[in-house]
Amino acid sequence: MLDDSAMLQVIRTGVLPDGSKWDPLRTALVEAEVPGQLATTAQEGRAEITRYEPNRVSVQTNSSGNSILVLSENDYPGWRVYVDGQSADVLRVNYAQRGVLVPAGDHQVSFLYRPWSVLGGFLVSLNHNLRDSFCNMPSCVKDMVLGIRKCWESYIRKDLDSFLFINGLVF
Repeated sequence: MLDDSAMLQVIRTGVLPDGSKWDPLRTALVEAEVPGQLATTAQEGRAEITRYEPNRVSVQTNSSGNSILVLSENDYPGWRVYVDGQSADVLRVNYAQRGVLVPAGDHQVSFLYRPWSVLGGFLVSLNHNLRDSFCNMPSCVKDMVLGIRKCWESYIRKDLDSFLFINGLVF
């Protein structure tokens, strides 16, 4: 666990605070305490990218112990991560990259880019379009729209991320 200036110092010099050589293939620099126990010695593992798109990266992993998967891509607000379909915390590693804690064993990891600003804009547009269209609809269609809207609002209150991930919706 290092602060920003300590991370940059390690990246510039290649030397960890304890004086040992930093190997970025074996050691991730993190800014916050990582929940769970990580192995302190080298372990077997592999990661294979199974899907790569501008707003989604999926990786199949296998490791003999708890580890941190690091993507060599910039960390940026709006990225979400799921391990085996369950929401997890995105870690900022190596000063500016994305990572996630992955337990031992085989796992499917999905990074999805869904900033709240885009989702908020989508919901405002949806609400505006429904309201404008509502006046010109027959009553049976109005009842259907109101039912869909109630259903949509209930998913927002519960867990919008899980709803969008499970249904494969990406904005």
